[in-house]
Amino acid sequence: MNPLSAARTIAADPVLRLVTLALICTGTLSAAVAPYQSLIAIRIFAIAPRYYAALLVVAALVAVTSSVVAGIWADQSARRRRVALCLIAALTLGTGLVRLLPSTVSFAVAHMLFLPLGAGLFGQLFALARIVTQGRPQAERDRIAAVIRAAFALPFVAVLPLWALAVNAGVALIDVYALGLVAALIGLGLILRSWPADASLPENHRSGLTFRAGMAELAHPAVLARMLALGLIGSSLSLYMILLGPMFTTVGGREPGIVALFAGCVAGLEIPSMMIGAGLATRMPKSRVIALGAVVHAAFMLAFAASAHLPHVLLLTLPAGFGAGMLLTLPLSYIQDLLGRRPGAGGALIAVNQFLTAAFAALAFLIGTQLSGYPLAAVVGAGFVLVGAAVLSILDRPARLGVAPPAPAPILHPRPEETAP
Repeated sequence: MNPLSAARTIAADPVLRLVTLALICTGTLSAAVAPYQSLIAIRIFAIAPRYYAALLVVAALVAVTSSVVAGIWADQSARRRRVALCLIAALTLGTGLVRLLPSTVSFAVAHMLFLPLGAGLFGQLFALARIVTQGRPQAERDRIAAVIRAAFALPFVAVLPLWALAVNAGVALIDVYALGLVAALIGLGLILRSWPADASLPENHRSGLTFRAGMAELAHPAVLARMLALGLIGSSLSLYMILLGPMFTTVGGREPGIVALFAGCVAGLEIPSMMIGAGLATRMPKSRVIALGAVVHAAFMLAFAASAHLPHVLLLTLPAGFGAGMLLTLPLSYIQDLLGRRPGAGGALIAVNQFLTAAFAALAFLIGTQLSGYPLAAVVGAGFVLVGAAVLSILDRPARLGVAPPAPAPILHPRPEETAP
């Protein structure tokens, strides 16, 4: 299935359309806030880098805890619509709090509580897509997932260049939260109106597992080892967004508008890279394609550390976009494959991955800024990525003597006790 066929399949399926539109809304929120979040924290609310790093760690802990609970609850109860509504409501409260009551306290509360609570919506949207595509071939599912993930990146292409012009024209940075609030409200309306009834989804089963048993599935050693490797690999994506504002404005001495311009160019290049990555995954193991993207993105981080002030820095959008595209789509399907027919828990694993990437990014940010500054943080992040790629390659290496390797991790099949909702 080519990307155009996948797009037609999505357009013809009302559930996949909902997932795509909701991801566009959450992508708009992220495109508005993420590139400027660190700059707003440091410049407007005067949060010191070490405290901001601590805020990121707390936010990651809250995000992973709430997302794991939400994912296991979704599988236990099969009440996926209720879970999604709780998550989108948290995103709406968080963006509204910062914009309507701007202060250091509201920023901290929003970014350590409400926005992290809502972070699990991303994984649960992919869980819903997994449910409705469960009977399709693996290659087709991967193509559909790539196109859906590209929808999340589209707002970065459309919103960021326009926002760069707005910031250069004098629009206050804090207004990024106004745009985020509008996107969250639209997403809330979509889920309220169009999320399908739980009983109407043929593959939506109660897991029959206790919370402890659900946690045990997530904590399988083969799963955890790969999640740690993917966390190291993905940390450069989170670190890149953290460093983008300070590297250009503080280190490079540039105007804030270039932050959105650079991020928008990268996002535009990510979309074709996602399609290329999905195609490569039909001819070679996903872990090998992920490792390729990791090496390219690590090279970008090393170059970015030394060139934020140079006039031709926009050329770095090429390796940044190509590497990021590989790392934004394939790990999602790789992660969901680890738990097979547990879509909610698979969505929770996506949140675990986001937690690990955020935690490793915060660690690289803290190490770099405490020892030297923002450029060293980028170098440390590149090192993390390369270590993660090496670990994942070792875990998924072909067996000796030419014997085919096993599946990346245990694929869990439906239990006999599963019942329809």
